[in-house]
Amino acid sequence: MPILIQLCSGCGNESFLMDEVVRKVQVECGEELNYQKLPENVSKVIKEELMVMKNPILLLIQSGNIEAVFSGMISQHKLGQALEGLKQTNSITI
Repeated sequence: MPILIQLCSGCGNESFLMDEVVRKVQVECGEELNYQKLPENVSKVIKEELMVMKNPILLLIQSGNIEAVFSGMISQHKLGQALEGLKQTNSITI
């Protein structure tokens, strides 16, 4: 089952909006989709390693592999497409 990980940059409006998008996708998928938020200090290290700075950042992980990195606000539709693509091909290119 895929996992969504939000790299926190401080809790604010962007975090709330991302929570809402993920919640709607969880309902849409009809399956339990694991969603976690990493603390700011850990998130900072991962952002530097991935060389992604635009917030918010959402990672799509399956079987221990980062399948997609979304930076900036992502739409419910785009996230749903990525999850559907992951189910069909077990790999995503975004």
